[in-house]
Amino acid sequence: MVVKENVERDDYMLEMVFSGVFALILLGFIFFGLQIPHQSNPADLVEASGFPLIFAILALGLLVWEIFSRYRTLRKAGATEDAGSFDIKQVPKVAVIIAMSIIYIVFVGSLGFTILSLVFLFIAMNLLGSKKQWVNALFSVLTVAALVLVFGKFFGISLPRGAGIFRELSFYLY
Repeated sequence: MVVKENVERDDYMLEMVFSGVFALILLGFIFFGLQIPHQSNPADLVEASGFPLIFAILALGLLVWEIFSRYRTLRKAGATEDAGSFDIKQVPKVAVIIAMSIIYIVFVGSLGFTILSLVFLFIAMNLLGSKKQWVNALFSVLTVAALVLVFGKFFGISLPRGAGIFRELSFYLY
């Protein structure tokens, strides 16, 4: 029982750090979304700033709900004592996730959304402890395919295509 509680506390610490970074990113979406100039177009249901604001507010709400839900679960299990303590073993995982996010932002223009997202998701699934590689690969492919279909095809949002061969291949997808 003690080992399980320690694992839950370690996971909770990593989740809190990740949630904090993610909340800062979402607050950035809200801040920069408010900076988008308003243009009235009668055919547009949502102004230009509407999509990032709706996305960020919804995601922030879900993030807060998830944090409180996780805390309540741990409190019922009696594992919240020292749940917020700093665990040095989690620092490499957090550093890799932050580095991956920075690399993603820097290289998405040249490698494209599809390829980079597949790699990012696959590595993130491994970092989060998923052991079955075929499940990680399948989840990555299905998630990226769903995002490309929903945003690239259905909403007509221009996803980063990349450069060179990546750009040419992206035209087959969206």
